[in-house]
Amino acid sequence: MVLAIRKKSKKDLLLNPGFEQKLETGDAMIVLGKEEQINYLRENADDCGERDPI
Repeated sequence: MVLAIRKKSKKDLLLNPGFEQKLETGDAMIVLGKEEQINYLRENADDCGERDPI
């Protein structure tokens, strides 16, 4: 479940984003799920593993 998206161009969080919200390079998702679900998302999203503190 995607709880929020932080757009690269903004520091604010977009809470409870709709399905029409598009991700762009550099955007960050805040998600909730079991470890295997999050790992699956990382693999399919080509997650580079870089993290910035919020």
